[in-house]
Amino acid sequence: MFRTLATSTIALIAGAAPLFAEVTPSQVWENLTDYYNRIGYEVVVGQENDGGDTLTLGDVVIKSPENEDYTTNILIPKVTLQQTGDANVRTVFDGDITADFTSPMPDADDMEVSMVIAMPGNEMISSGTPEDLRHDFTYPTMTLSVNFGELSEGVEMPLNISLTDLAGTQTTKLTEGTESVYDMTAAKLTAEFAADQPPSEDGTPQDGRIEGSFEVTDMVMKGSMITPAGEVDLTNDMTAALTAGLFTDGTFSSGPIAGSFHFSGQNPEGQPEEASGSFSAENSELVMELSEKGFSYSGNSGRTEAEVNVSSLPFPITYAADSASGAMAIPVLQSDTPQPFKFAYELAGLTLSDEIWDLFDADQQLPRDPASLAIDLDGDLLVNDNLFDPDFGQTLTEQADGEQADGDDATGDALADGADGTDVQDMPFVPQTLRIAKLALDAVGVTADVTGELDLSQNPQEPVGTIEGNFTGVSGLIDKLIAMGAIPQEQAMGIRMMLAMFAKPVNDDPDNLRTELEFREGGSIFANGQQVK
Repeated sequence: MFRTLATSTIALIAGAAPLFAEVTPSQVWENLTDYYNRIGYEVVVGQENDGGDTLTLGDVVIKSPENEDYTTNILIPKVTLQQTGDANVRTVFDGDITADFTSPMPDADDMEVSMVIAMPGNEMISSGTPEDLRHDFTYPTMTLSVNFGELSEGVEMPLNISLTDLAGTQTTKLTEGTESVYDMTAAKLTAEFAADQPPSEDGTPQDGRIEGSFEVTDMVMKGSMITPAGEVDLTNDMTAALTAGLFTDGTFSSGPIAGSFHFSGQNPEGQPEEASGSFSAENSELVMELSEKGFSYSGNSGRTEAEVNVSSLPFPITYAADSASGAMAIPVLQSDTPQPFKFAYELAGLTLSDEIWDLFDADQQLPRDPASLAIDLDGDLLVNDNLFDPDFGQTLTEQADGEQADGDDATGDALADGADGTDVQDMPFVPQTLRIAKLALDAVGVTADVTGELDLSQNPQEPVGTIEGNFTGVSGLIDKLIAMGAIPQEQAMGIRMMLAMFAKPVNDDPDNLRTELEFREGGSIFANGQQVK
């Protein structure tokens, strides 16, 4: 569903006006139609009036081909393409654009999304040559009214989005395929949503409602796309497009973000309840890239603050973080050769309100300093299925259902069988190597720093390699938990003995520990030279 919405909406909003514009209106439209046809859509024109220097089109429909998985239908009431007298073409969309999307959902009714887009005062000027075109567009305001259909029986959640001062450029070069680059800015985006409370489990109507809004300012969107020669179907056959050389990347950055919500209704016990919340974040950035080499994503944000008030709680729930970032890179095409992957996440300066701390530490035994977490993993995977094939999601669902029904033994058998290659093709991902570049935690007076490398190519259940870790403050934390009553005194000795099996003091300091876990062939594990398995 996301892929359908993304390709359709981006094509409509970011480059809906002449993506392959020529220097005459008729050539603009011809190339625009060819563009949509090549990426798997059909364009149908209700009325056409070609006056030479002005081309007027009415009831233009952009729709997906016949497909059992989804449908897309976009209606543009009127498009006017007119020469400006200086070899340029001016394109204007008149009337509200409507779009309808339908996609099946697992074990549920089809997901239906409808959208109405208004762009008063919109204009795009196309200039250059047929082989190298530049498009300058301005949308003073753009509003999107989105309805996600019924979330449950009789419940809908409309979403209203407004963009102001949207402007930018797009260039298109014709090579063997096409190369497009866009650069857009928008002063502000605002969004509002509302929904009635769904009925209870026994079907009793609930007299409740939730409303919310958020605002993003100073947005910048940049990106590019290279489409290979010939026809490519980005909606039904992304695998073939990537194999042929499809490449796309994009960057989204923004200034401050702020939002809020309010709920008034009944809790699960049927009692009246009120809730409200707000959040804010400083500058943020998202970066993505997709090609035959894989899909990569990264993002970061500045300081974030959030607060939630619930009428049944005596105090607000508040937290804040100085910064957060994340990154992921995974292969997307099947290959008999291992391909690299990466996962990273970092959260810095996490703080909770004293009211939350007091719930479990009223005497302030634990340090309440800002906490941090950092994860940096990479390695290699065997990919046995193309991630964008339509049946990939169904395969994962069937495997998840099978594992849930059969229990953990099914998972263990599958991994063990995969070791000798008998059933490895049934697994979409088979890990080959894992490197822990960094796994660090700093919270409640404890620090942990873990690194290591593992080889899982022979059997994912029996890795070979070493993991090393350094820890401080663990003994002190145990003492504090005992004083708080979180750990009974009679269990403390057993916990310390277990800890001593895996970690040894550094320089005879019981609060400064080090461990080395060695995973050997055959499944044996040694901790600091002593076999524990």
